[in-house]
Amino acid sequence: MVLKSLSTDGANVSATLDAHCRSLRVTDWFDVLEEIGKTDRWLLALEVFRWMQQQKWCKLDNGFYAKLISILGKNGQLRLAIWLFAEMRHTGCRPSTSVYNAILSAHARSKDKQKALIKTLGYLEKMRQKVRCQPNVVTYNIILRVCAQAHQFDKLDELFKEMQAFEIQPDICTFNGILDAYGKDGLFFKMESVLKQMRCNKCKPDAITFNTLIDAYGRFGMLVKMEQTFKVMTHAKVKPTLSTFNSLIYVYGRAGHVEKMEWAFGKMPEAGIQASLVTYEVLMSGYGNAGQLTKMKHSFHQMIQAGIQPNISTLNTLVNAYCSEGLVDEGEALLSNADRIGLNPTDASYSILFRAYVKEKCFEKLEKLMKKMKSIGIRPQTSQISESLQGYGLELQMKAMDVDTTSCTDQEKAGIYC
Repeated sequence: MVLKSLSTDGANVSATLDAHCRSLRVTDWFDVLEEIGKTDRWLLALEVFRWMQQQKWCKLDNGFYAKLISILGKNGQLRLAIWLFAEMRHTGCRPSTSVYNAILSAHARSKDKQKALIKTLGYLEKMRQKVRCQPNVVTYNIILRVCAQAHQFDKLDELFKEMQAFEIQPDICTFNGILDAYGKDGLFFKMESVLKQMRCNKCKPDAITFNTLIDAYGRFGMLVKMEQTFKVMTHAKVKPTLSTFNSLIYVYGRAGHVEKMEWAFGKMPEAGIQASLVTYEVLMSGYGNAGQLTKMKHSFHQMIQAGIQPNISTLNTLVNAYCSEGLVDEGEALLSNADRIGLNPTDASYSILFRAYVKEKCFEKLEKLMKKMKSIGIRPQTSQISESLQGYGLELQMKAMDVDTTSCTDQEKAGIYC
């Protein structure tokens, strides 16, 4: 009822809360704050929290501070989370392990992972010095994740050994996080060692565990181990998820194993799992890589019939497939008609067509494309364009067209947003 009232456009937050204050207990207000957090309306959560602070009947404890800090951190409001953590101590409310875990989690979500690691290790040291704030398994799970994101594997190993030395038993989240960290960097010996330790600890692998292993083996081309892992997952009666099948389809498609890719896609209805936009995109990409454009087009129509709307990465996947097979006119037609399906091509979309024109030496079309890009505010300036022109001995044309080839992002290098 409170949330419904607060969701009304133009609702006065303070007046709405005043109207409900007598009908709800303090614990109910915690639930209100939690529900607001699920909607990512962090500013509303902060207003509710401020209103509660002003009520004489309401004494906010560690749980409320931890919840709001968590909400702020999840929504990228790290500075506000730090400020609230400091304010809490000034009001006389002493931090607990849960509050420290909340501020650790907020730092873990920041973009600068090296700085986040320094900050979280600093908080860990402070926690060790406070009897009522001793680190627990959640604390270590957060910091281990930051170590992985910062690629500080020596520190990750050190903390993993340390938590066990302090008799803090790792849980499924601990093991899954470490497996993912090693798997993404191709550290398979360490990954498999952790898997053995997981079994020794009698910690049963779940779907996330198997998905992590399947994704790691698949992305590094270790298809035999990937397939063995999927078989073990099936025998262990762990139900595959959407991520499981997306990984299998992606890996098989990239490796050119179309039949196996179709097998994985066909298994999804049996498992009671509906294909997503990502599923169809990796399926179409697999067909495109294999030059099976008719099947790719069929998959696109199948996706539309399933009620899944394409986005710009879908468009780029199709355009890239056509252009790779030398069917530049089809790729051009897709971009020209993109507005019919509510899509606006990006610089990455035009870059795919640009490279195709260069490869086919369609100079008139290339010049028209560049003029169109400039007219809509997209200036061709990627190093990939420079490499394309130079690769076909077209440096003079490049200079004549005044192409600025300075910098490019990883997404521009890929040509496709995935």
